[in-house]
Amino acid sequence: MAKSYLCGDCGAMLRNLKEAQDHGEVTGHANFSESEEAVLTLVCKECGKPCRSATEKELHTQRTGHTEFVDKTAEQSSVNTEEQMKDLRTEQ
Repeated sequence: MAKSYLCGDCGAMLRNLKEAQDHGEVTGHANFSESEEAVLTLVCKECGKPCRSATEKELHTQRTGHTEFVDKTAEQSSVNTEEQMKDLRTEQ
């Protein structure tokens, strides 16, 4: 089962269908596929900010001086496209 969505246009990793739709609306990208790779989730121990990439973690460290992070990537659930589509339809 897939763990994320991958934007084929820019390579962004997205956690769920809603994030993929939002990304598509903002960027105009429409080429998404399911991925077996989980979205990186590093959480700052000091303030709780989640970082999705090593670059984002480095920027956070530069801006705040916070240096300790917990890797919570493994805690993510798998993507259930059918269930997410159903949920999105009921929201609209």
